[in-house]
Amino acid sequence: MFSSYSLDDRTCGAYHISKLNSKKSRLGCERCKSRHVKCDEAKPLCKNCKRHGTPCHYRGAQPRRQPRIATSVSLCSGETINDGACHEAYGGLSKLNMDLDDDPPESKERRLLEAGLMCQYVSKTGGTLGIDDFSRSVFSDAVPEMCLRNEAMIYAMYSLAALDKERCSQEKTHIPLHTPQKYLSMALRYHQTDLGNINSANIDAICVTSCMLRIYAFALLQNRSLQPYTPPIEWLTVTGSSSAVFQEAYRIMENKPNSIALQFIEHAMISLANEDSVKEQDSLWYLLQRNPEDRDMEPWDVEVQKAYEWAIYYLGSLRAAVKGGMDEGKIGRRMIIFPMLMNERLMELMLQGQPRSLAILAHYFAFWIFFEHIWWVGARGVQEVRAIAGNLTGKWRHLIEWPLQVLEQWESGRLPRLHETVV
Repeated sequence: MFSSYSLDDRTCGAYHISKLNSKKSRLGCERCKSRHVKCDEAKPLCKNCKRHGTPCHYRGAQPRRQPRIATSVSLCSGETINDGACHEAYGGLSKLNMDLDDDPPESKERRLLEAGLMCQYVSKTGGTLGIDDFSRSVFSDAVPEMCLRNEAMIYAMYSLAALDKERCSQEKTHIPLHTPQKYLSMALRYHQTDLGNINSANIDAICVTSCMLRIYAFALLQNRSLQPYTPPIEWLTVTGSSSAVFQEAYRIMENKPNSIALQFIEHAMISLANEDSVKEQDSLWYLLQRNPEDRDMEPWDVEVQKAYEWAIYYLGSLRAAVKGGMDEGKIGRRMIIFPMLMNERLMELMLQGQPRSLAILAHYFAFWIFFEHIWWVGARGVQEVRAIAGNLTGKWRHLIEWPLQVLEQWESGRLPRLHETVV
């Protein structure tokens, strides 16, 4: 559903591709290589992509950032974002297969449809999107007002309202086929334009719209194929890359406490070094235990070790929050931002299907099983843990004992409340 999406793409609408002589480009951008044309390898936009107004991507062109373990993390952690970095923020979020070059024409049908979707959002959907009290107030109260000044947000709102309405079987006939996807496509196109002109006037709307698009992306996980199992890399990328927007928001709005974007960041501050977190991290070090066979077969270097250590620190903070009786909504927020803060090397290991990284992913999704009551989460945690368990056999099985325990409790109807579970 989501493919390539780049902040470098500042243009909208259709474009025409001229016929060029076929000259293979081995070191050029992905688009020139796919078209077998010569690329001048200019960055961030090569000559061909600039002329056609299309995204320009170089495989492996960006140097890998060195992972680092901090005592606390937040959405504003990381390097200061320059224009080039910000334009790469949504590398995984993009045009849909049914992308629209233009908005559908104004008509009575469209006006009635959008009026119905607005009613759906205000009366039902908006109040179900938030994971905690703060985000619930943003999505239910602030969005209906803010969307009148931002087209990307209003179309994101329509797409979520349509998706929510479509999932109720008795209401499926009330909206045309593919309505959620069409409005999502429009939201992405206008959001793309906003990302090319980030400023203090629109940064709150951009960040809130980004959150809405991530919710849509998470909801889509419920329909993805799990045979054969592959990690939800596209969703992880979409969610992770949006952190650049929040870093930019922090730079712009740091001294404006009423900024919604800044409040999102403040609500996402996480301590990894308090006494309780350290204790829980110590109980997870078995995830890093290696035998001689692992040393021969498993990729391992300083970066890999730091990537796994970061995951243990983060999972430890989640476990400490559960045992400490933290509000479920705040725990849910920590889970949401996990991919936004994830070490890049860890994501690469998941993409490779490394068993140890899949075990960590199983622990992460096991927490989501306790949030099944949220419609855009649904049974995603159950499905991911079950699928990962089917791929981790033999010596790797002991790494997912707790996720399997949670899965068994869910399957038998004995799943306790989150704070009653044994982690």
